Amino acid sequence: KSKDKDKQPPHWADEKFVYREDFGETLEGKVAPAIFVFNLETNKIFKVQGVPEHLYPQRPMFDADGGVVFQAVHLPLKKLGLNFCLNKSIGLYHFEKLAEEESDASEPRRLTPDNFYLAFNACFDRARTKLVFFGREDQFVSHSTNYAVYGLPWPVPDGTAPECVVEPVRDLPSDGDDFAGFYGYHVTFCPAGFIGDSSRYFLAQSQCMARNRIYLVDVVEHKVEWLNFLDKADGEYEMLGCEGTSLVFRYWSFNRLASAHLVRISTAASDDSAPTFSVVSLIDDKVPRGLAPAAEELFTALTTTVKQHTVRLDNGAEAYLQYDQAVLSGQGKPLPCLVVIHGGPFGASPRDAFLFQRNMFVGMGLAVLTVNYRGSTGFGEDFLNALLGKIGEVDVDDCGNLVRAALSEHSSIIDKDRVGVYGGSHGGYLTGWLIGHPEYRSLFSCSALWNPVLCLPYNMQATDIPDWVTACGKDEPLQYAYTAEDNALFWDKSPFSVVKNVTCPALLLVGTKDLRVPPHQSVHYYYTLRSQGVDARLHTYPESGHSIANMEHNIDAQLNLALWFADKLDAPMPYGLAPIAE
Repeated sequence: KSKDKDKQPPHWADEKFVYREDFGETLEGKVAPAIFVFNLETNKIFKVQGVPEHLYPQRPMFDADGGVVFQAVHLPLKKLGLNFCLNKSIGLYHFEKLAEEESDASEPRRLTPDNFYLAFNACFDRARTKLVFFGREDQFVSHSTNYAVYGLPWPVPDGTAPECVVEPVRDLPSDGDDFAGFYGYHVTFCPAGFIGDSSRYFLAQSQCMARNRIYLVDVVEHKVEWLNFLDKADGEYEMLGCEGTSLVFRYWSFNRLASAHLVRISTAASDDSAPTFSVVSLIDDKVPRGLAPAAEELFTALTTTVKQHTVRLDNGAEAYLQYDQAVLSGQGKPLPCLVVIHGGPFGASPRDAFLFQRNMFVGMGLAVLTVNYRGSTGFGEDFLNALLGKIGEVDVDDCGNLVRAALSEHSSIIDKDRVGVYGGSHGGYLTGWLIGHPEYRSLFSCSALWNPVLCLPYNMQATDIPDWVTACGKDEPLQYAYTAEDNALFWDKSPFSVVKNVTCPALLLVGTKDLRVPPHQSVHYYYTLRSQGVDARLHTYPESGHSIANMEHNIDAQLNLALWFADKLDAPMPYGLAPIAE
């Protein structure tokens, strides 16, 4: 305390106003990650010394002898946004001994080769004889990709290269396929790990054609098996936690509430045979008791009368049309439709998940068309990579053509004169493109854009991930110096390039502290629309970032989305839900 009391504030001639970088969206102000160890015997905490400059550690874990294995991001020039961004040079490192003082420190040993681009979410088997991790040996520019699974013996002998246990899947899967590779981000693979005392069998989850599934990986035979615990081909399986020989997962589908299940896993002592699984239900999928009558009626409808159809293009892009058959029958005419486009762009809209927002729109009496365009994950690596360098082209065409196909195939369900479009981030980018595109803008009667990317030249200079612009715009790694030709290319790929064509109403929802897609472009877009006589409305949420996660702000945004589309699409609003108040 006395030392803190004697400290003087930084002087103007010192480093008070020196620029300090951080790691961008959701990590604002985080500038120097470090490894700390809490000694339970001495009740002391110390910082591990010896991590080199420009090497930023993540996910440390102990080895069997008190050393630490960790992954670390190498960013020698600039700290870039890390949240939902795995296209960074990330290696595995090991401190054999932990130094509390700088004078005792030595640099960690790198476990993956210098030219091995990405290694993350490593885990030991219980005996600490094997290390398994996700990654890619080759460099890639998309913020997520199709990851391989690698293994290393422990301890790692000098010069040992990681063994590839599961190869990436390049081809578009067919309807009968149950594995399309491993996709996701850090959080996707956090529950992954070895089963009990096994050093052979490993659990992980990933998407396959817009359905999340849990897989058993045999690291000896290099095999992957889908664990269809409930013997249901549809629906979503999500790992909630795995410890030892117990696994808890959630299952749900587009018309089924979430249920939770415990899996007890039995393994052979020799590790020669595959484990067996027994499932115990923890929480059923029944409609909760004690709801208000209108809410109970709505939940009952969402789990009994909601239907789904799949619309698919020859290139593999697909969309899922969900609607309430009872509302359609009661109306006696086609329903207004809302097209929902996911962000990322390297993510995917779940086909089967019982999602709040999608069900909110269905509960309003809308047909909802959820789109997965080229670039979406879970459809093979070639499908994902088809977007690189071609944003504003293949993704726009996929969305426009899927809407046209849905209107043609399901004209008895969708009212072609009442079609809205909505998306956030890259989904907002595509919404801006679709409502201004010469070929597709006539399809839509209204729109909403949540923190949308609208101007790529601006984003190149303002976002926490400028590498996104060069990856998606040029299929190239980040280069800070760019040309007038690059600038023109980025402009041509921006929704602002077609804003003059926009005539349909547009709602913009913007977080003023968004570091991923900074807000000024949305404000200018709003005034541009107003200057053209377009019905436009702008909501700004102070101190909120890209996801507008603040509870008050998020509720406001969700409700205003609902009210906007209820009004502009003349939604039926069944089940006692009120329309816009005058």
